[in-house]
Amino acid sequence: MEKTNVWRQGDIPVTQINELPADAIEIEHDGVLAYGEATGHKHQIADGRVRFFRSEHGNFFEVLSGFALLKHEGHFDHKLPKGLYRWDRQREADWLNEVTRNVED
Repeated sequence: MEKTNVWRQGDIPVTQINELPADAIEIEHDGVLAYGEATGHKHQIADGRVRFFRSEHGNFFEVLSGFALLKHEGHFDHKLPKGLYRWDRQREADWLNEVTRNVED
């Protein structure tokens, strides 16, 4: 079984992956993965050389340098080693109203 490395910073999980989806295209990106709804704080990739990609399967980035930092003013920083990653936004279900929504940080 293949080991999966996952880093979680509040409502943003970052998963190390082996390869990009075939339809992934490189995009211009400012490094902000998500903004906090209540505080305006941001989950941001910093302090490293990074390329960003998008595909129908989600959002991805590649750390080209030895590491990059996943930073947020209200959480611990994570040091991400060189490699490929996918980031998501945690979702929650509201069964009474029969909807799903992003978890708010």
